[in-house]
Amino acid sequence: MSQTFRVIDGDFKGDWVSVWGTYTFTENGIEMNSPYQLTAMVANGKIVRSSIYYDRLAIREAMGYGLAAKQN
Repeated sequence: MSQTFRVIDGDFKGDWVSVWGTYTFTENGIEMNSPYQLTAMVANGKIVRSSIYYDRLAIREAMGYGLAAKQN
């Protein structure tokens, strides 16, 4: 899914696009699905600024790593 929008004033003035999707890949024989969201500023047909968000913990857990609290 994607959406385009235009910021008309301020530091982020310009044309933008947002994209949501799922990246699927295989690592060490394990197939993983990672949802992501990308927001990019576009000028002259090129991406000039971007940010991507994804769940790094879900990828690590699929690879067999866990999250543990620090022990005092």
